[in-house]
Amino acid sequence: MIKYPAKYIYDKGIFSLRFIDFPTSIVRGINMREMQENAKLSLSTNIRHRLDNNLEIPFPSSYRDDFTIMIEPDNEIEIPLIIKLLRISTGQSQRQVADIIEVPYHNYQQLEQVDGFNPTFEVLKKVASTFNKELYIEFR
Repeated sequence: MIKYPAKYIYDKGIFSLRFIDFPTSIVRGINMREMQENAKLSLSTNIRHRLDNNLEIPFPSSYRDDFTIMIEPDNEIEIPLIIKLLRISTGQSQRQVADIIEVPYHNYQQLEQVDGFNPTFEVLKKVASTFNKELYIEFR
């Protein structure tokens, strides 16, 4: 799971939250639960936009203090996000990874996008292997 740190404050009956890695993303709520729901929606929307438009996505920072909570994006965003961050961390281009896992470049691009993302289990195994990771699927 990927989680991004966000710092919150409570002032005048309103909870406000700002993401450390997305400083322009600020959400509010009348209680902690509403603020966290709004934060998840905001984070997911921000990351989806960045994935779909091939924009830079920051790695989650390690910032923590007493007023920091961790927010994870929606599940449908998490796999494309993980794939993109793994690729970036290795310094490889999309074309390089496409060649390694033996899929057309256009198909690999879709692995890093939310819409159109529908990889087979075999493709995910190849991606995991490329980045020296193990693939786990868990039913809860």
